[in-house]
Amino acid sequence: MKVVKISELRRNLQDIVDSVYYTHLPIIVMRRKKPRAMIVPLPQDDSQVEKAIKKYEEDARETN
Repeated sequence: MKVVKISELRRNLQDIVDSVYYTHLPIIVMRRKKPRAMIVPLPQDDSQVEKAIKKYEEDARETN
């Protein structure tokens, strides 16, 4: 499992997200030497994820 500082996350967000996606390994985000968050890959088959994506798409259509 990789650990990154929040400043590195800001500079390299796209690369870090891609890394999680392709390696399927979580990354811990540190701020002031304390863990603040974890970026984890989404499960392949998760109904909650699918529902959230559908809601996002519906909301996007309503605002346009």
